[in-house]
Amino acid sequence: MAFLFSLFCMTLGATAQAHPIAAELTAHHLRLTLDKTHATVDYQVWIPNSHLVEEARADDFLAARLKEAQQGLMLVLNGEPTPLKALDLENPAVRAGGHVTGFQVALNAALPTSTSLQELLLINSVEPDEIANFKTEVFVHPSFQVLETSLLDLENGQLTANRHAQWRTDEQSRETRVTFRKHSALLQFPSSQKFRPIHKALGFPWIPLAALGIGGLALILTTARILHHRKHR
Repeated sequence: MAFLFSLFCMTLGATAQAHPIAAELTAHHLRLTLDKTHATVDYQVWIPNSHLVEEARADDFLAARLKEAQQGLMLVLNGEPTPLKALDLENPAVRAGGHVTGFQVALNAALPTSTSLQELLLINSVEPDEIANFKTEVFVHPSFQVLETSLLDLENGQLTANRHAQWRTDEQSRETRVTFRKHSALLQFPSSQKFRPIHKALGFPWIPLAALGIGGLALILTTARILHHRKHR
């Protein structure tokens, strides 16, 4: 987790350089990381200075904007709003340079166990009236099996569209939804400690058999034999 967060902080300056449409639109860059016990949100919003001219006359407008970035993100777990706690940052929370000003926050919340978490919804209401660009990334621990997500389109078990880590200009990108498959004691896939991007975390039955590899296919066949044997005993 620390590595992912450090990497995100290191890219803060680079994100300003990679602003998708120069300084014309606000850019929201959100990274959601799910480990075994917590959801961590690393969020940056880069606002064109032309949008800040009027409020810049106030002495505390930067602090007010930073507070808006913290309070404008809402996490809903299994249909219940869940408070997000602010985390300390290694880098400055506000950066101004060129034609944009950037605000960065880090937040987290405790998760239900991986076997009881069924749905996660993250809503971004920062700068709600502005047409903007959005880039959303989601990384999950192997203990979670993703059934579906608003970042991916699936058809007949195949991935047909992947919006993970892609700049987009649409209001639907303000909401990131992930649903999870309930674990079965007999369907436990081999896991590692590496976090996976959302499009590599889809759980059975959506993963095509070819993508499971020999080990995964053998596990499914062995499980099927066990169930068949128990049924006919």
